[in-house]
Amino acid sequence: MANVAPLRGAMLVTVTAPGVDAGMAWDTSACSHGPEERCSGSRGCKTHPIPRDRWHRDHEARWTKLNRAAAMRARRLHGRGPLIAAKTWEMQKRGLAHLHVVVPYWTPAERKRGDAYVQALQDLAPRHWFGNVDASRTWGGENGGARAAGYCVKYIGKDVGETVVARRPAYVGQYLTRETRMTMRNARLRRHVWHVLQTAECGWEDIDADPHDPTSWLHMVGMKLANPPPISQARWT
Repeated sequence: MANVAPLRGAMLVTVTAPGVDAGMAWDTSACSHGPEERCSGSRGCKTHPIPRDRWHRDHEARWTKLNRAAAMRARRLHGRGPLIAAKTWEMQKRGLAHLHVVVPYWTPAERKRGDAYVQALQDLAPRHWFGNVDASRTWGGENGGARAAGYCVKYIGKDVGETVVARRPAYVGQYLTRETRMTMRNARLRRHVWHVLQTAECGWEDIDADPHDPTSWLHMVGMKLANPPPISQARWT
């Protein structure tokens, strides 16, 4: 999540699936506690598979509609600007996915827009079959984005080995990737270029390229491919 690190300030917004009152009944046949105790994911209780599977069938599409409506309201009140720096889905212990959204939260305009966005999410969540919306965690200062990224990475790592219920488990805003150029495509290209340089027995410094700037190394490696160094002429042919 290096793309999120440049943010000065960030707010983590968590949007959960609905509760029992909205149809997410517990699967009491899988409970290990006594009948007098209340069901809870922390006790190992699971949501009944019928409402669980029904909720996961279109939760991403419903989130898209909820997010669009909330963002439209926030921007109408406080002007245009980015609202989602990153997001990632996490599987709750009860077996339902919930969402973590990183919102830019530093300048006065970002704070007003972010607060309005959260309020809109809270107002509209039941309409789109979502549950609680929490925005109690914020970070400011130079490490704000890095700390928010750390939380997102933790959630992604936690879900390794879990059943994937989202077509896109993690997302980073394009306005950030345009600035950092840290994309999967560039990561693959950088790995390929590193292999080419190793084959040519030279490094980044030999072609005077910044390995973190693809506009630099793609151009410089293209020049190198056109004019390979004499020491490794045989390796390139």
